Amino acid sequence: MTKNKIDINLNAEDKNGDTPIYNICSNGSLKLLKLVLNHPATENTIALRRQNSKGKTLLHVACSKGQIEVVKYILDFSYDNDLFLNFYATDMYGI
Repeated sequence: MTKNKIDINLNAEDKNGDTPIYNICSNGSLKLLKLVLNHPATENTIALRRQNSKGKTLLHVACSKGQIEVVKYILDFSYDNDLFLNFYATDMYGI
């Protein structure tokens, strides 16, 4: 039995600076997000604090789309206080 292999460049950007993982978070694809973030090939290659051309991180995108489970997973996965503080300052204070 042959396994199908799909090559996806997770760092490819569209005109807004969004990468495929932005779409995953925007659409609330929690299973796919877990698969991507926990896959050995993507270890240390996905920048959770990376901002698109509008200054939005993955956390911003998930929150703005109401993807609560994705938001929880990103926060649990990252353990990065700077990610939360950066998000909080930007959205709460308009920085």
